[in-house]
Amino acid sequence: MTMFFQFRRIHPLQIIFIALCGLASLHSDPVRDTSEMDSCRTGCPAEVRIALSVELESLDPQISSSIDAIKVQSALFEGLVEMDPFTGKVEASGASSWDTAPDGMELTFHLRNDALWSNGEPVTAKDYVYAFQRLLHPTLGSPYADQYVVIEGSDRYRQSLSPDSLAITAIDPHTLRIRLEKPTPHFIDLLARPCAAPLHAATVKGSGDGLSRNETWSTDPGFVTNGPYSLAHWRVNESIRLTPNPLHKRPGHALRPFLVFRPIESAHVQERAFQSGAIHVTSKIPSERIPVYMGQPTLETQVELATFYLILNTNRAGLDSQPLRRMMGNAIDRRTITDHIRMRGEQPTRSFVPPFHGFPSPPPPADSENPSIPDSARKLTLIFSSSETNQAIAEAIQAQVLENTGIHINLQRVEWKSYLDRRNRKDFDICMATWIADYPDPLAFLEMWTSDAANNFAGWKNPAFDQLILSSAKCSDPESRIQMLGEAHTLLIREQPIIPLFHLNRMFLILPGLRPWGQSLLNTIRYPTLSHPRGKMEISTVKIQR
Repeated sequence: MTMFFQFRRIHPLQIIFIALCGLASLHSDPVRDTSEMDSCRTGCPAEVRIALSVELESLDPQISSSIDAIKVQSALFEGLVEMDPFTGKVEASGASSWDTAPDGMELTFHLRNDALWSNGEPVTAKDYVYAFQRLLHPTLGSPYADQYVVIEGSDRYRQSLSPDSLAITAIDPHTLRIRLEKPTPHFIDLLARPCAAPLHAATVKGSGDGLSRNETWSTDPGFVTNGPYSLAHWRVNESIRLTPNPLHKRPGHALRPFLVFRPIESAHVQERAFQSGAIHVTSKIPSERIPVYMGQPTLETQVELATFYLILNTNRAGLDSQPLRRMMGNAIDRRTITDHIRMRGEQPTRSFVPPFHGFPSPPPPADSENPSIPDSARKLTLIFSSSETNQAIAEAIQAQVLENTGIHINLQRVEWKSYLDRRNRKDFDICMATWIADYPDPLAFLEMWTSDAANNFAGWKNPAFDQLILSSAKCSDPESRIQMLGEAHTLLIREQPIIPLFHLNRMFLILPGLRPWGQSLLNTIRYPTLSHPRGKMEISTVKIQR
């Protein structure tokens, strides 16, 4: 079957971090455990400190879907499979192997016999069954649920809540069977994300029925998990500290450092913390500082399967007009944003779906029909999360739209959690957003705009679009499927409930010698160990230009 994402060399799409050797000289966390790795005689680090862009909403892998959350969740939870960040290949992880039926609609996973929860209990097939039942439960309202409805019986289960209707079966403690509604080539990719990891039912239900976003189980130190790390503490707006899980044992996995994640919204503050040694890996870098680091071994660039865009609330008066939305989209000079604000070598775009091999680009929206602007649309508000770069982009959009349309846009820079709350409630006129693919397929960018999708914050409804997405899901012919998705994409761009601006590159700072590191296309992190097959790495001193 044809693959529609051209992997070329995967590593440029996947680099992100993580430091594992030679950091003994760096500063320690003030709450450092005395037991952390003092006995290590190999010169290994006590901890690796990583900057997050925002304070996390939750560590619950089925609720919180931000990139920063996934970085932490990748250390806490281990699913059936994982994606190798250097090759893009999906490999066995919680499972030792799996079999796929000839029709591609049934997968049987053979779990590792030595997989344990952090409390010493064995990880069983029933733990996966519970996790998927929770993921698809309508009360939970997981943002991931719509992507797993390809599991046979999902719709019946969500309506009846009868566990027997969902085709996920524990054949025995170490054998799990999943039946699909139709052949789904990217389904195995979906299983490599933290949201598809098993859950310890007693832990999740410890503070309620396990279906509320307000339950606190994922914030409790030492909550039961099955990944290479456990939660030592979560101090809001200060740090998340993870301790190595001694019961997580797999071939090649040896000693691990402690991990400390620190939320630092400002790119400038992250840079200063990096230069002082307070953190070892940033999540971003001030745009104007990029030229300073060009050619330096501390600078890493990662091409992302992602799009930066504006969401227009189509339920608001004025923004319910397709011509007006197109006029606003045509008013924005994307090249100014990429070349003079972002300065990351990114490509401006009118397309929401990034360039996939074999996937057609949609024609740009028609020139503006110069629609009359109702009074309700002459003053609009744009909300965006706190960041200097987002502020600069918002100001550029504000000026360009005013000059080219006469529409005044009021800017509201809000804290991340407030941003999420308002976006989720559709309490905005215009919303700045980034979408990063959950799996390498055009559908990852399109299914979110179906009428009832949880992530359709534009409130846009188009029956023809819905039917094309539905038909593509039932189509077994790869070329016909891609044609349907291309037609759906053209509809989305023509009606402009969103305004794509550019596809993303990410630049960040990392200490030289922090190897190996890797972030997969799914944004999951494979956390290496201190004794890695690639060999021990040493850190060399690097002078950072100021």
